[in-house]
Amino acid sequence: MKIEKFFLLFALSCSAFITSCKKGEHGPPGNANVEVYNFGSQTISGGSANYTLNISRGKIDSSLVLVYYNPSTEQETTWYPIPGIGSGSLYQTRYFIYQTSTNPSVYTLAVRLVKMDGAIYTTPVTFTKLKVVIAPASSIQNASVDQNNFYSVKQYLHLADN
Repeated sequence: MKIEKFFLLFALSCSAFITSCKKGEHGPPGNANVEVYNFGSQTISGGSANYTLNISRGKIDSSLVLVYYNPSTEQETTWYPIPGIGSGSLYQTRYFIYQTSTNPSVYTLAVRLVKMDGAIYTTPVTFTKLKVVIAPASSIQNASVDQNNFYSVKQYLHLADN
């Protein structure tokens, strides 16, 4: 009986504490211009596959690009990042993007499969799905820091002396 009263009192105290918290102020608006390109099934048998992106040069040059795929050997909810080690650690994935047309602006996302030693992986691999996420930057700043100089990096990142 005492334990039940203790837990009831504890639960009431927790709920009172949570609901009485002051609401925080709203932050600045985020970037809602994120684009997602979804591609269907494709079997890669020569170690490479190409995907077309209808995107401007300005956007591709100022955006974060993330690529994920679902290999046919995995559950349909499994997503692997590119670049990275593939399913079963049998291969590595890499990608690069290049412009194939200027009018209209078209870019190609080239996906490459290689063995761990860098040689082309020729065993057929089926990507059930491929997803490309393009997130434009809200602001772009050129980092003018000498990354080979610890003190420059320390100053740039505002790191304290320890």
